[in-house]
Amino acid sequence: MKTIQLLYTSRFPEQAIQQMNESPYILNRLLSMNPELSELCSDLDKYSFNINAKIWYACALVNIQKVNAVPFFEYIKKQEEQEDEFKFLLDKVQKYYQIGSREMKMMLHILLKKWSDPDVLREYFEFFGVEKKYYKKYGLKFKSKKTKGIMDMI
Repeated sequence: MKTIQLLYTSRFPEQAIQQMNESPYILNRLLSMNPELSELCSDLDKYSFNINAKIWYACALVNIQKVNAVPFFEYIKKQEEQEDEFKFLLDKVQKYYQIGSREMKMMLHILLKKWSDPDVLREYFEFFGVEKKYYKKYGLKFKSKKTKGIMDMI
């Protein structure tokens, strides 16, 4: 994209603005891959749809430090969380403690870190009565709790 090159390298803003024709939204997404520009991108993102594109280009041109060549940054992909893996257990914890989904998301990384220890995971499984198939899936030994029935008392 020529526009990204102009944003990083152009030392003449008036000429560069005339050559830019990309959407500010797309440019902001591409610029946000640069960790050094994360604050600038969050500020510019507020105005991507609210102001004229030429004004947005000017703001970006003025605030981006000029370099000789466009730096290379890999596309930032969303990290796959283990939330789906433990959905069955997260639902039980959320229901037991009567926690909203927002609070649950805040606690998620803490719980996932705790559950990386097999002994802690087994305790949670036993407390919440998780099915036997999940014990097998995570390599835990299933301990069935035998309750005394009427026949056991005789």
